[in-house]
Amino acid sequence: MSDLLLEPSQISFEGIQAGVTYVIEAKVQNVSMSLRKVRLIPPKTEHFQAKLSSMVSIPPGLSVTLSVYFTAPTAGRPYYDTMGVKDNTGNIMEIPLQALPPHPQFQCSPSLDFGILTLGQSTSQELTIRNTGSASGIFSLLYDQPTPLVEGESSPQADGETPSSSSPVEPVLSVSPESCRLDPGQSEK
Repeated sequence: MSDLLLEPSQISFEGIQAGVTYVIEAKVQNVSMSLRKVRLIPPKTEHFQAKLSSMVSIPPGLSVTLSVYFTAPTAGRPYYDTMGVKDNTGNIMEIPLQALPPHPQFQCSPSLDFGILTLGQSTSQELTIRNTGSASGIFSLLYDQPTPLVEGESSPQADGETPSSSSPVEPVLSVSPESCRLDPGQSEK
């Protein structure tokens, strides 16, 4: 376990645009019982920069603020890098860096469970899909059609009767809509 705690543990710039400089502040906290001296291991690419004095002393329980900057030379692509914080005991805490262009991000409500259904019985449930990203996008729902009962199997019908094994039963699953365009913050059921 490290004697240093970083909050947030990953630096992520969202919805970046070309030529704009973004900054995120992070705190490096000393969670040990003794003084820690830390120094920054800078990012490898020129797109990310970080500011922290060359060697900083952090008393137990206290923290220092680290500023991380990002500037994108071009838009439309993600950028990734890492940086580190090294303490006087030799421990290195690696910090992932990412900068992402505007993109859709779809989240849906938990999975659907139709339970046990008898033949001929129908039911429906709603699934909510929301675009929590920073750009519009189109989602498509892909699903496997249920397999028909194989000959010789039987399952009770809604009226309690068992169908004859000579009539295969085709379960039906339908989804509506199967695809949809959602703007940021918009949802569809």
